[in-house]
Amino acid sequence: MILLYTRFREKYSRKKNLGGTFTAKRFETIRCYGKDIYIIILPVLPEDMLNERIERLIEKIKQSGFLHDERIARAFQIVPLEEFIPQELLVQEILYQDRPQVFHFKNEVQKRTISAPHMIALMLEYLSLRQKDTLLVLGSKSGYIAAMASLLCSEGQVIIVDSSEEVIELTRRNLTSTGFDGNITLIHGNPLTMAGTESYGRWDKILIPYQVKEFEIYPALNQLNDGGVLFAPIGDFSLQFFTQIIKKDGNYFGNRISTVLFSPLEQNITYLSQQVEFLKVLKKMNVIDRIKDTIDEEISHATHVLQERSVEVEDNKISIIYDTDEARKLHESYIRDSKIEIRDEDSLEVRMIEGVAINMAEENYGKVRVVTIANKLNISFEIIKHFLKKSKKGKLVGDMNNMQELAYVLGDGKGERDPVVVNFVEELRSNLDLMRSHIDKRYFTDALDIVEYSLKKAIFVEDSSGYPMKRYIIHMKTLKSNLELLQRVKDSESKKDLDLMEDKIQGNIDRTMEKLQGIVKAF
Repeated sequence: MILLYTRFREKYSRKKNLGGTFTAKRFETIRCYGKDIYIIILPVLPEDMLNERIERLIEKIKQSGFLHDERIARAFQIVPLEEFIPQELLVQEILYQDRPQVFHFKNEVQKRTISAPHMIALMLEYLSLRQKDTLLVLGSKSGYIAAMASLLCSEGQVIIVDSSEEVIELTRRNLTSTGFDGNITLIHGNPLTMAGTESYGRWDKILIPYQVKEFEIYPALNQLNDGGVLFAPIGDFSLQFFTQIIKKDGNYFGNRISTVLFSPLEQNITYLSQQVEFLKVLKKMNVIDRIKDTIDEEISHATHVLQERSVEVEDNKISIIYDTDEARKLHESYIRDSKIEIRDEDSLEVRMIEGVAINMAEENYGKVRVVTIANKLNISFEIIKHFLKKSKKGKLVGDMNNMQELAYVLGDGKGERDPVVVNFVEELRSNLDLMRSHIDKRYFTDALDIVEYSLKKAIFVEDSSGYPMKRYIIHMKTLKSNLELLQRVKDSESKKDLDLMEDKIQGNIDRTMEKLQGIVKAF
């Protein structure tokens, strides 16, 4: 028997109480290739009813004292929760209620949830995200929280690290289908040891929406910029504190907000452990002598590095000063700096939207997303669009009905660009085509040379011009590691036994290339 899920829209009378039941299902059966296919048709709430639920939810969270930042309220309105939950797990009765939502289920033990909305509001408020922040999220939560966060740091970057390849793929599909993949990057690896991100520089903010013990967050704290914030439920299985940790002048100040109960962060995969397992597989097979001679040494080295890293995490104690007046004052100053005041839509500042947009675009290399302007001024999308349509010094570019995609661009649509950056992007555009040609011909060494050259140049451009190159660097490092693995597979004599692994690595390379090409095109 095969089960398929689909949805239909029905007109429901708008009721004051939106918590009514919508569990009625229709069943239909069709015959295909000798098999019965049972189609379970689930109802979809009409858009106006969803909007009412969202407004009621936002008002409830505000009244409970968890939500004060209008940018977060706007993010709840923009990001469609129902699109981040697989259809077979989506329960209409609890959609946009203040409770967790299951998005990944194998059994009662192996399941993952999107946190309750009031918890999400609390996390994002205590992170105090600013428009140019780089945010590291350890554990995907289906991409929903990251999508909301991407609207707050709309000119920055969001990086998600998750240990489950299955969840990473689900998250990637969610972000792509909803259009929130623009400034969000996914990495498969061990979140806490930072195996996939330790060489990618430092972070302004780090969010861990899963239970962790204090010593486990030390690697993440070491990667915080001064003035940065980490937020996580810290404790053991029985007692956790929602904790904000602020790094200031090399010291760490912690604020314990409330007791909570979160499931633990899954961390059973690292790139080094994957390397060990991969090398062991090669060792069992007939590989060429060049690899066979060094394989024991490589396994030993990788295992030793893993052991050293584990000892370092345990021994590298970080002193966190909890619940002091200084910690509270730091938090209050962060809230003041990121607080959005409500503007009268007839105010002088609103009537001078063009000037505000021009200043923000000039600070962002000639281009600024409309959601960034909305967050700055806390006024409606339609008002901003109305004024900027008339601008003579720039123009709106993108989907006119999508605040997250629409951008205001200075001058002829290209804005003022640093010639060093422009040269790099144009060269990368050509190099990506050349890399693709080499990969198709299985000239992996040549492709790797181009990646390493482009990576070094990206780092140089960032250092010399100040232009943020983190997304380029992350994708090129991912491309480099996958090409190195692919080269190993190519050198194996037991090629037939490694076809599945090669296909998987090739898929990773293709996705990374597409991401880079998308970034270049958007530039």
